[in-house]
Amino acid sequence: MIRLLLVDDHRVMRIGLISILKLAPEIKVVAEAENGRQALEQFRKFSPEVTLLDIRMPDMSGVDTLKAIRKHDSAAKIIMLTTSDMEEDIYTAVQQGAKGYLLKDASPKEIIAAIRCVSENGVVFPEHILKLIEPRNKQPDLSPRQIEVLELLVKGLSNKDIGTALGISYTSVKTHLESIYGRLEVANRQEAISVAIQRGVVRTGK
Repeated sequence: MIRLLLVDDHRVMRIGLISILKLAPEIKVVAEAENGRQALEQFRKFSPEVTLLDIRMPDMSGVDTLKAIRKHDSAAKIIMLTTSDMEEDIYTAVQQGAKGYLLKDASPKEIIAAIRCVSENGVVFPEHILKLIEPRNKQPDLSPRQIEVLELLVKGLSNKDIGTALGISYTSVKTHLESIYGRLEVANRQEAISVAIQRGVVRTGK
């Protein structure tokens, strides 16, 4: 028996999913939640084998709920089921340990198969989902020093100021930048900044 926690802020959606899951007698919905806080409480109470989690919820998002549950239990098996195919949502969910990511237009057969797969320690990321995050997963092989240079570049520092901040020469900064451009496959500073942020190599606000 696969014990499932179902989390979605729309009651009609939960009812529909429960109806679908009745097609698979080995899957039992042991608990429901309509928001992240309830989800964490129910997870702690029932310790489900798999959690089916919406990403768009008020107050506490699906990603925040994912983080909270996995902080409580790092082995939690969570599948995101959502209407969102935004790259940032998908990438963040993957980075936070989601074991699957399905859109709500997935067929009943796909949803059931995903739950079975994840319950057996598999992962479920349809090809079109993987294609959205593939560029980010191809992280460039940058050294710690090059990442430091890139972080300061993103902050808008000049080559001279980067050198001063890191205690290296202006020439060293230029050498690092040339190597960074090559590994990011870009031609200039602005392209390097754009690609670095887009791929999550560095983030703004640091």
